[in-house]
Amino acid sequence: MQLTAPHNQQVEWIIRDKYDGNPSLGNLDKDIERLKNGEPVDYIIGFKKFLNCKIDLSHRPLIPREETEYWVEKFNDEWLRINDKLRILDIFSGSGCIGIAVLKHLLKKNFPGLKDLESLTKENLKNL
Repeated sequence: MQLTAPHNQQVEWIIRDKYDGNPSLGNLDKDIERLKNGEPVDYIIGFKKFLNCKIDLSHRPLIPREETEYWVEKFNDEWLRINDKLRILDIFSGSGCIGIAVLKHLLKKNFPGLKDLESLTKENLKNL
């Protein structure tokens, strides 16, 4: 099977993102076969960038979508700006991209009580 133009672009993304521009660092031929077989490029790369966060896809969660990123960015920019007593529950039913992006944004804003949450989260992540 010949690579199509969109596949060629995806191979460039694999080389750039998975191999840091150096295709000799891994097995590019195997990755191209995975691409030809219809595997999403994000799974091949192993992560997806989402609002300046690197979301791990190695366990094959749902791939974060661009429209989700748009709405989370809107939430971060608008809703969080006007509400400093906000409580958020994210049950991490997918990749966790929404909770991770909101938490990262909140940490930059230095919301009250987040230092405790940050240390608790790091401690809980050790136990996974």
